[in-house]
Amino acid sequence: MLLKFLNQIPAPAWRLLAWLGVAVVLWVSLIRISQNIGFAQADKLVHMSMYASLMLCFSRGYARRLWPRVALSLAVMGASVEYLQSLTPYRSASLEDEIANLLGISIMLWLVRRAPDSAPANAPRNP
Repeated sequence: MLLKFLNQIPAPAWRLLAWLGVAVVLWVSLIRISQNIGFAQADKLVHMSMYASLMLCFSRGYARRLWPRVALSLAVMGASVEYLQSLTPYRSASLEDEIANLLGISIMLWLVRRAPDSAPANAPRNP
């Protein structure tokens, strides 16, 4: 049922959502925020969720053969963000955050690869 709903959203909309998501993740990752999210290690769930969501959006908008490159690009983006955070006076880099990013990407990649017909029919095959 969820897959049927996801398939109704056209690939160009998924691509737009994916790139907007990248912009939001970059912005949120580099602004000054308080670390009080509710419980210990809650930020790791946020990292996993953000990067899993990005992987989902990119996988719905781009051809299946590009997914490994997308996953690698998101992993590099996460590591780059952690480095950039180390350059700010109000944020810090964290290996645990990058591991959470990688887990989110990996779990979503595993899920979308197992979903039947996991790319919308109008997703480009050879972009």
